[in-house]
Amino acid sequence: MTINENLLKKYVKESNAIENIFVKENHHLFIDHLQATEIVFKSGSRSEIATPKNIHAILMKRELFEAGRFRKVFVRVGSELKSPPNKVDELMNQWIKSLQQENFHDSSLAIKHKEKIAWHYHDWFEAIHPFIDGNGRTGRLILNNIRLLFGLPWLIVLYSEKWQYYDNIRKWETKHRKLLEI
Repeated sequence: MTINENLLKKYVKESNAIENIFVKENHHLFIDHLQATEIVFKSGSRSEIATPKNIHAILMKRELFEAGRFRKVFVRVGSELKSPPNKVDELMNQWIKSLQQENFHDSSLAIKHKEKIAWHYHDWFEAIHPFIDGNGRTGRLILNNIRLLFGLPWLIVLYSEKWQYYDNIRKWETKHRKLLEI
């Protein structure tokens, strides 16, 4: 699989826009996001999983001192308090262990099922919200890494679909609350 630079730039523009980041291609927020995107694309093309910490470290390297490190403080998304900081490591270990058990090479899986699995891990990651900032952008890169592992095409979540995207994460959280309990 070869990198389509224009596709990845459109992806970065839309992913940033979901987070209300509207910057030009020469801005470090765009450049760092594009670099993380390219690394995830290459990882997925080589049938490798890029770790959330590595993705985040590249994505947020000029934004956060804590780039690539799980949070040690409480965070909110809107009015909702996310997982307590003392539970983040354990929740992410569960998430990683579960992801590593997936068989990405099972050709008998239907495309819809592969897509559902990719969204499941994305939404689970977003529900944990392991970093202080950059979780949405990191999560959408994880979603695409998993999609590539399944042989699915790269997906761009459009800014115009932002509220449906957020609603789907909330629905997942309601349905899978037990995965967030330790």
